[in-house]
Amino acid sequence: VQALSVWTEDRVRHYGLFQNEKGYSLDPGGVRCKTIVKLIKHFYDFTLPRCDVKLTALINIFIWT
Repeated sequence: VQALSVWTEDRVRHYGLFQNEKGYSLDPGGVRCKTIVKLIKHFYDFTLPRCDVKLTALINIFIWT
C-alpha cells in the first residue's frame, strides 16, 4: 500500500494512494493523475480531500515501487 503523509497547519494527515489504469488518486472518486508527482503538483492548486488546505511546500518526496 502506498501512502502520502502531509503536514497541515495543525497535524499530519495520511492519505492512501489509489491506483488503477487511469492513474493515481488520493480519493477513490477524486481526480486522477498519471504519476504520483503530477498528483502532488495538482494539490498546490486545489485543496486536499477532506481538508480545506492546499500544498504549499514540498520538503521531501520518496517514491517506492
